[in-house]
Amino acid sequence: MKTRRGNPMGSTVGLAGRVGPERVAGHAGQSGRKGVAGLCRLMAGLAQAAVLIGIWALCEAGARAVGLPLPGGVLGMLVLLALLLGGVVPLRWLRRGAGGLLDHMLLFFVPASLTLLDHRELVSLTGLKLLAVIVVGIVTVMAGTAIVVELHLRGRLRHVR
Repeated sequence: MKTRRGNPMGSTVGLAGRVGPERVAGHAGQSGRKGVAGLCRLMAGLAQAAVLIGIWALCEAGARAVGLPLPGGVLGMLVLLALLLGGVVPLRWLRRGAGGLLDHMLLFFVPASLTLLDHRELVSLTGLKLLAVIVVGIVTVMAGTAIVVELHLRGRLRHVR
């Protein structure tokens, strides 16, 4: 980085030649606002995730109370879909919380992975066979989808000409 001449603060010039206030020595005015804004975004995301979890919990309790043969998560998803499509709940109210839950989805699979401790046969030759079937199935579906899309696009190009 090079410093801009004539600037008593000694701020640096970035790659595009613009002065970056966050790089000015002793300049703390922006960092405090950025921290508060980040905290507000975090709190909003947590509140939105809590609303989503609350909808799931209410639907889970309702499904059990009524005796529905439908899991509470599926019922909650249907209720949330109805609320979103009906305009009762705008998508922007839940976007950050849903994104945070999706970003950390791997944590929800920890109990499933701990099942491997109870079923050691999945780590042996049986597990390797199962893994091979899964990988071959995924590759087959992906290749089939790619072929169908390619044939469809070629057909559309012929009709355009």
